Formats: sequence, C-alpha cells, structure tokens
Amino acid sequence: MSQFRLDAIIYAFFLIFMVYGCVIGVYSNSVKIRTEYKKTSAFLYILLIFLIIYLGTSTGTDRFRYDIHYQQYVDGFRWDNSDKGYVGWNTLNYMLSRFVTSSSVFFLIISCVYVLANFWFCLKMSINYHILFIMVISCMGFRGYGVNTIKAGLALSIALIAIAHYYKNKRKSIVFSIISILIHTSCVIPVLAFWATGFFKKIKLKYFYLVWVACVGLSIVMGDFFKNILGGYLEDEELAGANYFLIEESHYQMGFRYDFLIYSVVPILWGWFLRNKYKYEDERWLQLYKTYILVNAFWVLVITMNFTDRVAYLSWFLIPYITLLPLLDIKKYQIRDRKKYIQLIMLLFGTFNIYMLFR
Repeated sequence: MSQFRLDAIIYAFFLIFMVYGCVIGVYSNSVKIRTEYKKTSAFLYILLIFLIIYLGTSTGTDRFRYDIHYQQYVDGFRWDNSDKGYVGWNTLNYMLSRFVTSSSVFFLIISCVYVLANFWFCLKMSINYHILFIMVISCMGFRGYGVNTIKAGLALSIALIAIAHYYKNKRKSIVFSIISILIHTSCVIPVLAFWATGFFKKIKLKYFYLVWVACVGLSIVMGDFFKNILGGYLEDEELAGANYFLIEESHYQMGFRYDFLIYSVVPILWGWFLRNKYKYEDERWLQLYKTYILVNAFWVLVITMNFTDRVAYLSWFLIPYITLLPLLDIKKYQIRDRKKYIQLIMLLFGTFNIYMLFR
C-alpha cells in the first residue's frame, strides 16, 4: 500500500470518529446546539493542531511539485514574473524562502493558514461554530485541497476571509478577494459570483435555478464544446501530476460524472426545501446559496473534463455552510426536527466522503 493511500485511509478513520461521534453527541445532547457564543474548547484546539500537522505532513499527488518549486526559491531562483497566473503564490513562495529553507516547514505554514482560515470563517458565521467546523472537515474536498491542490486550497481559504468581511468591511473584503485570485486565478469564479449576487441581490432565486438546469442541459448536449473552450483555463499546471494520480488512483472515473452531479444537487434541493417549508430568508445565507448555484452551474458545463472534482470544489467548499447554517441559526428561526436534520446532513455528506476515501 502506497503512502498516499495510507494517509487517505487514516483520514477516513478519523472522519468515522468525528462524524459519527458528532451525530451521536447531537442526538444525546452531549454536543449542544448553543444559543450564545462560548469560548473554544480544549477539544477544538487539539483538533486544529491535529489537522494542521496531518495536512502539513501528508503525502499528496501534487506535493512533490510544490516541493521542487519551493526548493528552487530556496536555492536562489528569482521569480521573473513570467508565470503571471499565480503572482500571489509565487510571491508567497519567494518571501517564505528567505526565512524558511525547509519545505516541510513551508507545508506546515500553508496548512496552518488553510485550517485556521476555515475555522475562523465558521467562528464568524455561527455561534455553533464547533458543529459547523466538523461539517467542514467532513465534506469531500477539504482534505484534497489541504494535501494535494494546496495552492487552490489556500486561495479558497483566503476567499472565505473575504466573504466574512463583506458584510462589515467592504474594503477588507476587496483586499482579500484580490489576494485569493492572485494566489490562484480560478478563485475569480467564486469571488466574482459572490460579489455579483450581492450587487444584483434583487434577482429572484427562481432564475438561478433556471440557470443551473439550463447548464445541465447544455453540458449534456454540448459538453465537449465547453470543455474545449474552458478547459485550457481550468486545467492548469497542477494537473501535470495527472499521470502519477492515475497510477495511484486507477479507480478514478472520467466522463460525465453523474455521482458528482447528484452530490452537487443535494444542497440546491435542500435550500429549496428550507425556503419553501420554513421561509428561511437570512441575507448572508441566501447570498452564499446563490453563489453556490452559479459556480456549480459553471462547473456543470465542464463536468466531462479531466479531474472535474477539482473544479467542482470551487462551489463544493460552500456546501457545509449552505446546508448547516440555517439549522444552527437557532435564535432567528425555529426549525422543527432541527437535530434530526443536522444528523442526517452530517451522515449523508460525511459518509459519502468516507466512502470516497476508502475506494
């Protein structure tokens, strides 16, 4: 068994403990749904330390390339601005290489920013941030973007900081939005979608549903066309490790991913259910929900491209928030069977991720 597979299995067992432990805790009331902010528990601090160390030291299919890239800077390579697509990432590599010569320490620093940014966003979005954060690390993609595509993962974590500042400090939000795009240009898709939904917030939700359905139809009929047009932009140099990935992960499927499409539509249906049954109208959640639909619709157009899950995560990283935030918003909305819904959602997404890790 390769080290890559072993690391994935370790995380799968870790998630079994976290997901099912949280579900049982919510059921037994040992994990409480809070009505006010409380200090971070010692358990969460231990969890954060574990995640930082695990993600910072795990073997990833792309990590060897990041290692080589960073060591070039350590050895005196001066960035000549020729790789304009990742100005922020190259600048970060160069600056850190002046002080840190070990790539192992470099990966730990990136892991620390990635984990803490995700946790900080949970802290800002909900008084029940402890449950929300467990949902975040349980969903598909969190590990992959912390171990494999760490450049995109770092960019999306910075994008979360931008989103958190949007409602109170637009200037900071703009700064962090730009930083996220400079680190990885693909971040322009969720960032622009988020700002667009805020600017055109009066557009009715039904039109977002229509856009998503239309994109599914276009993808089925003209999938190759959109793949050829947009694939060059989305399939960046990170996919240079694809051959290695195919050797290590021979089960990886190409073509139209119906399983990923079903996975993506569940949050959309869940949001529709909340809106119609409980009249959930929280402004922040609605903007995230609309952003998810738009970005996911864009991904659907190129669903047949290689390693499509890497593009899908540009919307998937919002799944924990659009599924759980309404259930954790206990002060504003009284949702019947709240605990049962929380348990069901965590089991659904957590179990699917565990299954994918064990494959």
